[in-house]
Amino acid sequence: MSVKVFVVDHGSDDGALELVTHKFGNDKRVKIIPIGRSKNEKRSASKPMNRGIQEIMNQMRNDLDIWVMRLDADDILYNPHVLSKAINMKKQDTLLICGSIIFSNSSKKIASKYYLQEKYATVSKLCKCAAYGFPHHATLIALNLLKTIEKEENSFFCTNIGYGEDFDFSLKLFKNCNDNQIIFTENEFIIKEQSGETITNTISTKNYIKDHIMILLKNSKLSKKFMLKTILWRLLNNCRFCKGVMNRMEAPALKFANSTIENYEIIKRMSGWTEE
Repeated sequence: MSVKVFVVDHGSDDGALELVTHKFGNDKRVKIIPIGRSKNEKRSASKPMNRGIQEIMNQMRNDLDIWVMRLDADDILYNPHVLSKAINMKKQDTLLICGSIIFSNSSKKIASKYYLQEKYATVSKLCKCAAYGFPHHATLIALNLLKTIEKEENSFFCTNIGYGEDFDFSLKLFKNCNDNQIIFTENEFIIKEQSGETITNTISTKNYIKDHIMILLKNSKLSKKFMLKTILWRLLNNCRFCKGVMNRMEAPALKFANSTIENYEIIKRMSGWTEE
């Protein structure tokens, strides 16, 4: 199996672009794509994701049996054999291969495995609300499915959504599949580091609600009741007088997922993460 890596640098100022260029600038397996970031640009992964997918489409549109996987700066492949092992699971008409994520928090020294519950692994349930708890990043996408989305949807990731752009994109994926074209597995695909500043833990409640309403309006099959409950959960979570209530309410995504505790030290060694 051959692999090509598309690295999209979204206006980083920490030397990341220079480091990647120095190490991989002459590697034909790596395509480095620097894009600018305007001063008042919405904080979102949508712009670099769209650019990366478009580069893949431009270079490989006519190639057969191409699979695409998102890997954020805080994501690491679970092991070197993840991709080949996953692709070997596919059938002739498979369009999505969905695995699990290991969430690792180096500050708290904890790790957990996260994956979709089997009873929610249908297109109808995912499009209604279960996609909210779907491990979006742990997904291999057939290039043919991206071609369909490009034709039917005219876009991949919505640039007007700062939080939940992966949820909205996953709904596009599921809407263009049937149950027989999706493979779900508990196999670990990636390790995601959760410590430090991220869009998830820094977004304001106002923008959280705005983005959720936008996603709801864009997806007619999405449960209004569930999305309103999700917004209510966020409001209560940020209310200092509601701590007692919040202790009895789980995060909305956990309704649809299995989450099991993993050995943090083993995950740390696998990821190569250091605390320096």
